[in-house]
Amino acid sequence: MKKGVFLCTCSGTIDLDFKKLKKGITADVVEIHNMLCHNDGLASLQESVKTNELDQVLVTCTSKKTDIRFA
Repeated sequence: MKKGVFLCTCSGTIDLDFKKLKKGITADVVEIHNMLCHNDGLASLQESVKTNELDQVLVTCTSKKTDIRFA
């Protein structure tokens, strides 16, 4: 079973060292993204899941609560 972890920086809304965080994660794929909630980010995530044939995916977001709505 292949696992992927996608870390979203939410455009730097919280001061975290994502590169250091990434090193501590055990998964087949670990990626850092700036804004996964936007179309380019979602497309990138979908492509990575498909390309890497991931069975399980964990997406993390660090932004404080916003009014972002998904269709």
